[in-house]
Amino acid sequence: MKCQQCEKPATFHITELTGPQPQELHLCESCAKTYLLQNEGGPPAVAPTLANVLAKQLKLGQAAEELANRMIGIFTRDASGRRPVYGERVKFQEDPHWRDLILFHEYFHAETGEGLGASHQTGWTGLVATLIDEWRR
Repeated sequence: MKCQQCEKPATFHITELTGPQPQELHLCESCAKTYLLQNEGGPPAVAPTLANVLAKQLKLGQAAEELANRMIGIFTRDASGRRPVYGERVKFQEDPHWRDLILFHEYFHAETGEGLGASHQTGWTGLVATLIDEWRR
């Protein structure tokens, strides 16, 4: 498959989910870096944009650490003492009886990290507890 911009071999395959229909992009490395750096703007993210990470060549261990840190970051307190998983829920952010209770939601808001969907089932998000144990030793 060839790059849609310059006809070199495509090594990056990006699916944009910004509109009603997914848009597939097939780009070479240099065009992908340009594309990702041009499209960094937009709503604030929980962590630096994934575009920054993808624009760098990472070893497998580095990529795993980056993903683990992003997932763990959803549940840990930031500099202001707030956990992204709780969004604007005051009771879970501020009440001393609730703020240390960690809920593992079904899915999360892409930009804010706020937990959405069911919180009474741990499902795959319960694996974050294992990540915390493994990556924070």
